[in-house]
Amino acid sequence: MAESDASSIPLSSPSSKLDSPDGRARHAPSPPDALSSFGVGAPRASSVAGVTLSWSDLTYTLLLPAAERRAAARAAAARDAAAGTAAEAGDSPPASGGGGGGGEPPDGGAVGVDGLDAAEARAGVRHVLRGVSGRVGSGQVLAIMGPSGCGKTTLLNLLAGRVAKARTHVAGGVVRVDGGRREPGAFRRLAAYVAQDDVLFSELTVREHIAFAAGLRVASGADVAPTTAALLAELRLTHVADSRVGSPLVRGVSGGERKRTAIAVELVAAPPLVFLDEPTSALDAANALVVADRLAALAAGGRAVVTTIHQPRSDIFDRFDLLLLLARGGSVAYWGPAADVVTYFAGLSLPCPERVNPADFIIDLVSVRPPGAVGAPGLPSLGSSAATAALPRRAGTADAAALAAAEVAAAAAAADLTLILKAARVQQLALAANPDGAASPTMATTEVTMSPTAAALADGDGVLSPGGGAGLGAWAAMGRLLGRPAAGSAVKRRVRTGAAAATTTGAGGGVPAPRAGSSSPTVTLSRHRVRSEASDDVSAEEPDILVPWGRQFGTLLRRSALLNVRERTFNRSRLVQALFVSSFVGITFYMAGASRTGSLDDVVIVGNVLGMVIVSQLMTATTGLSLSFPAERAMVLRERANGSYGVSAYILSKTLAESARNAVFSLLYSIIVYFLLGLKPSVVNFGLFAATLLATSLMGESVGLVTATAVSSVKAVAVLMPMVVCLPLLYSGILLPPSDTPVFFRWAFKVSYVSYAFAAVLKNQFNGLLFERPPFSFSAGVMTGEQALGVWQVNTLSVGACVGVVCAQALALRLVAYAVLRQRGPRFDVSV
Repeated sequence: MAESDASSIPLSSPSSKLDSPDGRARHAPSPPDALSSFGVGAPRASSVAGVTLSWSDLTYTLLLPAAERRAAARAAAARDAAAGTAAEAGDSPPASGGGGGGGEPPDGGAVGVDGLDAAEARAGVRHVLRGVSGRVGSGQVLAIMGPSGCGKTTLLNLLAGRVAKARTHVAGGVVRVDGGRREPGAFRRLAAYVAQDDVLFSELTVREHIAFAAGLRVASGADVAPTTAALLAELRLTHVADSRVGSPLVRGVSGGERKRTAIAVELVAAPPLVFLDEPTSALDAANALVVADRLAALAAGGRAVVTTIHQPRSDIFDRFDLLLLLARGGSVAYWGPAADVVTYFAGLSLPCPERVNPADFIIDLVSVRPPGAVGAPGLPSLGSSAATAALPRRAGTADAAALAAAEVAAAAAAADLTLILKAARVQQLALAANPDGAASPTMATTEVTMSPTAAALADGDGVLSPGGGAGLGAWAAMGRLLGRPAAGSAVKRRVRTGAAAATTTGAGGGVPAPRAGSSSPTVTLSRHRVRSEASDDVSAEEPDILVPWGRQFGTLLRRSALLNVRERTFNRSRLVQALFVSSFVGITFYMAGASRTGSLDDVVIVGNVLGMVIVSQLMTATTGLSLSFPAERAMVLRERANGSYGVSAYILSKTLAESARNAVFSLLYSIIVYFLLGLKPSVVNFGLFAATLLATSLMGESVGLVTATAVSSVKAVAVLMPMVVCLPLLYSGILLPPSDTPVFFRWAFKVSYVSYAFAAVLKNQFNGLLFERPPFSFSAGVMTGEQALGVWQVNTLSVGACVGVVCAQALALRLVAYAVLRQRGPRFDVSV
């Protein structure tokens, strides 16, 4: 990691890349042969070990939910019926541009229904990505752009190895690192991933966030401070290093500084690959530009940066070296130097107007939908005689003319998209055939070198020339090459996931084919499901943890303790509970425990008060942790995905930190209640009373932790908590003795943790006491405290044994939480 301030790194000016036809920043040195032959520009000066990431023919198919499958099937049936009616009436089908990206040809008729083509609608699936190929090297910033829902984040997650493991999708293709198949665990140690939502602790400062992350991921403890200082300088965070990050409810650093803090946390291990999902979202223009400058500086330090971004301003767009533009449906519309995208589309007779942001222009080009698609928003097709006849009845002549003009414009935009996707598909096929070779083409090269098989898809005019386009024969050849079935046939496709796609030779060229013996899954698209033959073999390998367990535990313990001290709202609530609730209880039942009259009412009152004390401690601890942990859960999942620490170190450190805080509040509560109620004036008895309340509080936190780890939703936790707490309370002996409970439920008293805590405080108070019965009572004389305990029918264990049972149950629940966290940890699909 470079320790110099990032301000010393020269950045490209807004005009530097536009003046450079190969997309290089002017300060960059001449590229080495391996990268200059790539044809997408040279990397910047390197201070981090270089790496090259390439990918070929990435696909992602998603099973639609049942409701969407039924709606898509109905829309497809309605479209087929409309097409049949139009054919009988002699109308030509509406022209369409394949707005789904990779759908059927314009003459084929089967085009998008809400982004689905007819085959997808009938099969109940959605192709999120379709055959995406590309490459990025050290010193380059690659921007993945496209309209909302085009698959940008899905592609980023595939490249970063962060696609969640599930049976509702099938991913295919190959991702390589330096030309070799990546190993998932090792790859995630090489790659930093910055999510769109910043997962940070609002109570910690910027410096503390970076320092704790470095302590968990830097191999040598002596490097933690230098790494922290270097990242503060590199991300321009030195001036806010000691400011708390804050949250929407707590004032902290600005949005741009918060985003750069999230980036710095991921860079502590000096990864050569950096993936970012919408890093400028929710930022104003100035902060977004600062973040873009920092990304360019990271690339200048030798990293390969891949980011998704929706629609950047022009000076932010100029910071990008490479551009991968996706159209609706996940097909590539452009891949190559970002500086050449305007020239490229001008060559397709689609010039960018003056004074228009190129990013806005290209997004508009690929955001159109096919006109007249059933179920899609837009206008009815003018090819329909019914629609044309209805125009004068629905609107005036002026409105009808405007409607017709809009329809013509929509059809023209769809036709433009058809041309764009055809040209891009030819380039993507050639790139997929040779992703790591010296002749890998880019969209912006004027003379595209491709295999004869891929070149055969272009017609005589050439798909890249203005006014040119692949004819129907070329489209059919492309369909045969891709294995696209004829309309109406079953959809079945082989997705490549081998370490390297082999090539089938012929006529001096080749296209990717699955390697023999590879685990390439067969994607079967049926009406009801998506099945992958390799899905059962998909592992969720986590990266190896480089830091020793002792340092993991120490770092996490310091962080947990610091967070506990700074959680002001929770601490104030616990303090109010300890001071005021205990005071109100003690004053209301002042010196009730000192009464020795022996009346049943007095004995019952003391027992009920002690039961309420147990319940209040239990509810406070359970509710507090169960509602606060879901926010921390996101941080735990992110750090575990990075290989920062093991679950055992986290659980033990959190248990010790929470126990220390609980001990303070439980002791304060115990002191006030014990002496105001006038309980036994004995140091030993007070110690046992305080130990029982502390064990109850720890038990409550254990219950809350298990519930919060098993259920990620805060609302679901809030719904489950009453059941989790009330059932043990029901069988505790506070409300009714075991003899009044149905026989088949009496076993519950032996497992209820509340019953043991209640028994402990009762025995601690009544054992050894003597009560004088009133002279006119049913049985006058002396009553022992042991006889008084018969009212509640408590167990026969000693006070210490009861406290020990509660502690053992708390420990058992912590082990359950450990198992749940391990089971519900980050699980990624590593088939690609």
